[in-house]
Amino acid sequence: MYDYNTNQSLCAFPWTHNYSGPRYSRKLCCTSDDVEGLEKTTEEEYLNSPKLKQIRVDMLNGKKISECHNCYKVEGMGLQSMRQNSFRMGLMEKNNEFDKYVEQTLPDGTTFLKPIYYDNRTIHCNLQCVSCGPTFSSEHINLFKKMHGTLDDGTSGGWHTSRTNNNFVVDKEHEETFSKEFIDGLQEKRIKSIYWAGGEPFMSVVHWKVMDKMLELREEPGYREYIDDIRIHYNTNMTRATWKGKPIAELLKPYKNLYVEASLDGSHKTFEWTRDGANWDKCIANYKSFLDAGIDIKLTCVMSGPVILDFDRYMDFFEQDALTPNGFIELSFHRLQQNAHAGFEFAPSQFNGLDPCFYPEEIIVPACKKAIQRLKKTKKVNNPDFHIRWEGKIPVEYHGHDKHLIQMTKNNIGILQYYIDHKIENRERYEDMDNLIEAKTNTIFRDKFHKTTNLLDVLYVSNREAYDWYNKLKYIIQPGKDIDYVEI
Repeated sequence: MYDYNTNQSLCAFPWTHNYSGPRYSRKLCCTSDDVEGLEKTTEEEYLNSPKLKQIRVDMLNGKKISECHNCYKVEGMGLQSMRQNSFRMGLMEKNNEFDKYVEQTLPDGTTFLKPIYYDNRTIHCNLQCVSCGPTFSSEHINLFKKMHGTLDDGTSGGWHTSRTNNNFVVDKEHEETFSKEFIDGLQEKRIKSIYWAGGEPFMSVVHWKVMDKMLELREEPGYREYIDDIRIHYNTNMTRATWKGKPIAELLKPYKNLYVEASLDGSHKTFEWTRDGANWDKCIANYKSFLDAGIDIKLTCVMSGPVILDFDRYMDFFEQDALTPNGFIELSFHRLQQNAHAGFEFAPSQFNGLDPCFYPEEIIVPACKKAIQRLKKTKKVNNPDFHIRWEGKIPVEYHGHDKHLIQMTKNNIGILQYYIDHKIENRERYEDMDNLIEAKTNTIFRDKFHKTTNLLDVLYVSNREAYDWYNKLKYIIQPGKDIDYVEI
């Protein structure tokens, strides 16, 4: 048996996983770096590319993989990583199913078994979330042009002129190829788990084409049980209510092993700031329509500064009886990570009000500690005792999920504790006045293009202490100049 605890490089995904990103990039999983040079490759070209073969060889030899640094960091924080979770996704970990993938792998890393877990991301999106960028959202491509102009025609449009315009053209031929590979996997009864995300997956033509084919196959002899057993997972911003005039909640009902993660970063006005372009009331109406249709729905949230400062209201809302079927709800957090579009974990040119470490220690640290206590005391969120009582309704591969819920709560608390430690350990650079001024300037500039609100108004409603501090903080009238400091 191959043990990911003993071999801390080993991950199932280079064998079992087919990831296609919003710009047709290839990754080992959603948290890894791009595997460079493999964009728009077919499944076979990707799986047995020299790069993937070498990664398999290195993993089996216990060598760390550069693209996997995010998992190593998470594990270093004492939390559970995607690498460790990879042995649960589509595989029966108790039966050592991963061993067969290794046993048939040639010495040079060549694999003959095809993926069982498919992860497709669309770039089509209707929001311009503050934590996102033009790599993942078509709406952000338009926002980028408004904020920074285009460079390929000799114009700059202002700030950060070293950037490109991030244009994207849909490759219909490639999407058709990917759809066919996906459908082939279904017809071969090979695919066990599917993840749809984005962008916004309910806007994806590839998604609906594959999902429709699943229902067609379900009516064919010998396919019903197989199709019903496929684990289908969504991550959605909850803004879409219909597809071609039909309620999405009703369209999902025929799938027997499906769950939806509602990606709701904060509540009320905080949500409308983080999820730029979304309307809170409409999203919650859609959320309730999924509940009413009997869809298994979970919560996921990027834990940013404004969300932490407004966390009690978030919990109060989702702990309502009407929003917790059977008195239980599952909630997972995501940590802000460094990337080319948001620059978290301190890149001064992109440091902004989303980052928890932007806020003074005397404000954000107590808020994080309060949120930790709220998670420890809740009787509804990630309650493993409740989940045990419903074990009979859980797919076989998810038996023992109560342990996963315990780990999820540990991860959620660990993310908040990470922010506390990171803020204190890096106090000097986070409280440097020039950096804070630049961060507020970045935030003010971004808020000029926000569709509904701004951070100052959000903090006024959610956390008056943070509002008073932010209101008094200086910023630069015109980005790029080191004069003209003003106060709101």
